[in-house]
Amino acid sequence: AAFPDYMAISSDPPIENTMLTTQFRGWPVFDFEPDWVEAPKMRYDRTFVELSNGKGFPIRSDEASRAFTVLERQWVLNGRADHINFIRSIQYLRGRARPVWVPTYNDDLTLTSNVASGTRVIAVTPNGYMPLGGARDDRRFIMIETADGDRMLREVTSLSSIGSDYLLTLTPALTKTFSINQVSRISFLILCRLN
Repeated sequence: AAFPDYMAISSDPPIENTMLTTQFRGWPVFDFEPDWVEAPKMRYDRTFVELSNGKGFPIRSDEASRAFTVLERQWVLNGRADHINFIRSIQYLRGRARPVWVPTYNDDLTLTSNVASGTRVIAVTPNGYMPLGGARDDRRFIMIETADGDRMLREVTSLSSIGSDYLLTLTPALTKTFSINQVSRISFLILCRLN
């Protein structure tokens, strides 16, 4: 007997990105704040592959040879439009296929001096950033959020210490003048995938 092969062809239009409109270095930014009812959770996860024939001890290998940080966040969605946009955003990311920038939404760095437009260097209070490795992968990118809702995404290219402050060199240069009181928070920005 012959069995016919069928190919499913979807007539659905491609999923449009309606909610993740901010882009940074070619990837979308998950730029809506999570609900803070529960504290965000973080753990480390490894990508183990296990090979077993069912007879002896299984062979286990770690494909990446490193642990990955897993962050858990929660959102409260109000109304049908929020639900639809959130689902479209998740579908746009195609599961784990597309990476997305996720801010920590914490006050990770605190500004110590006013910032002029065109500057590339900002001064922040010492908080362990330099002794704990400085601008490594999960702390190399930052989001500066001002009180008027403006968000500036930058890369930390170098780090130095002067007096009691850390000086962070950013790229590209900041395009806005703001004072210490106008900054809501400076958060780390991490490139992630859905899990």
